[in-house]
Amino acid sequence: MNNKTLNFVVNIKPVQKNRSATPDGFNGYGKYRPFSNLPYGYLNKYQKKAGIYYIKNKITNMIYIGSSNNIGSRISKHFSQLKKQNHPNKLLTADYNKYGIESFDFGVFEFADSDLLIKEKNYQLQYDKNILYNLQVKDVYRSDAQRLAMKTQDKTSLQTDEFRNKIRKIKQNKIGQFDKIIGNLIFIFNNSDEVCAKYPIAKSTLLGACNGSKKSAGGYLWRYLDSNNNIIAEGRGKNRTILKQNEDIV
Repeated sequence: MNNKTLNFVVNIKPVQKNRSATPDGFNGYGKYRPFSNLPYGYLNKYQKKAGIYYIKNKITNMIYIGSSNNIGSRISKHFSQLKKQNHPNKLLTADYNKYGIESFDFGVFEFADSDLLIKEKNYQLQYDKNILYNLQVKDVYRSDAQRLAMKTQDKTSLQTDEFRNKIRKIKQNKIGQFDKIIGNLIFIFNNSDEVCAKYPIAKSTLLGACNGSKKSAGGYLWRYLDSNNNIIAEGRGKNRTILKQNEDIV
């Protein structure tokens, strides 16, 4: 677990001869180099190697566990996205901004060519959910709101008021059940737990249908509702079907 040899592929553009190279990225010339303290080529031996990897915060001990057919390329992508501030994991991004790249450790749990997702899940389940950066463990779903709420309990965390308000609204949203054919409202549930108690629908599938990333779940359409039972138009889905029945389902 303390293995610190992970693969990054860094292609550095030629440096002009009249400019001296510096450890932090050649005085701004060439591509960004995630770990200036590592010699060039140090991580290349993991290029195109499949297995289970981790990214660990050495200060908080929080850990992200993932799998890939190309560990080096995947981790390089993680840190490229973190630097550009477009990484999909907001928890990891917040701690990257707070503690800096040098506060993170990286390693490989296991090299494997098969059953990567099963092995990834097995490693994830070895850790307490409160120290996982992973927002979802396969078949053991934890919503974004739950994970992010845990993060905002720390008042020193770099979360904005807007971000905390978004989490609060997610937890307060009611869920509307709609007919899949004509879009009539059938029933209003107070939360996702009530829906899953009545219907055999995985919570991840239900929430995906609510935010528009999935078309339906359990044979019905589902949408978040505000306090006035109006459909909330904002969400993650990019390809939403709009039905003109009772209210627009977007």
